[in-house]
Amino acid sequence: MVGSDGVVGGFAALDGKVALNRAIVQIEGAASILDIATLCKAAERSATFRTTLIRHE
Repeated sequence: MVGSDGVVGGFAALDGKVALNRAIVQIEGAASILDIATLCKAAERSATFRTTLIRHE
């Protein structure tokens, strides 16, 4: 389970190639989807965000 502060698939933003996991959302409206290009750009621009992704993976 992933809480409101969690990330699934963040590793793909760190190397840009492969997501190591898959998610199933069981509650409608409880998740947000972000395309990998946007996530990669955010990780490149912010060391704090990149560190957060690493910690969640």
